[in-house]
Amino acid sequence: MKVVDFDACTDQDEIIIYPIGDVHIGEAGFSQTEFVKVINTIKNTPNAYAILNGDLINNATRSGASDVYGEQMSPMLQISLALEYLEPIKDKIISATTGNHELRSNKDDGLDIAQFMCASLGIQNRYSPDGVFIFLTTGKAAGKNSQKPHNQVYGIYHTHGSGGGKRAGSTSNALEDLTGIVDADVIIRGHSHKPMAFPIGYFRANYSNHKVTQVTKYLVNTTAFLHYGGYGEQKGFRPTAIAIPEIHLKAHSNKKIRVII
Repeated sequence: MKVVDFDACTDQDEIIIYPIGDVHIGEAGFSQTEFVKVINTIKNTPNAYAILNGDLINNATRSGASDVYGEQMSPMLQISLALEYLEPIKDKIISATTGNHELRSNKDDGLDIAQFMCASLGIQNRYSPDGVFIFLTTGKAAGKNSQKPHNQVYGIYHTHGSGGGKRAGSTSNALEDLTGIVDADVIIRGHSHKPMAFPIGYFRANYSNHKVTQVTKYLVNTTAFLHYGGYGEQKGFRPTAIAIPEIHLKAHSNKKIRVII
């Protein structure tokens, strides 16, 4: 498991994280309008950041499930376009992982497309092909007039995931399964194309002071940037609700999380 330390210092009351996955650039149903909208929001909002959670490109291969002949562009052009979109927010990308669509090339040819894209953006040290645990520290932005309040540290885990089935219950079960693997304030997965967020209660043990505290974890499943049709329609999946989760983290004083879809 990759561990990433990230400082998100701001004078704002909170920071906002947009988990982005299942973009599928190159697929016939790719919703460019919705994707560009969220990229511009991150770019133009000082306290907004992104987490990349895999399947940024469709990357149809002969051994995969996608239709090679239905692609709108070659995998190389998909990579180039993804980098063009992400370049303006590269300094705001907290971490990144890969998805099953990028992994097709790794399986067939030993090529890690996601790693290549992260290296091109200068964020390879914040990339893992499996999953990433983030220690996200908030605090006052540096400056001569800044007073340093109590910083908050949030634990966030994200992985692309697999499975999840056709129904929302399967996606929520897959999310809850991750709570048995890692203890984090926010757990993020994708793959099933079902935007979802819900809190669960949890008892967290502190071995240094022998205290047990009830906490709330937030489980988040990312959306897909796809219009209906193609593989999804052929297999009888519901159309994707293109609704991007927003994870709001209190930056100063009391630690607080809220998720908006």
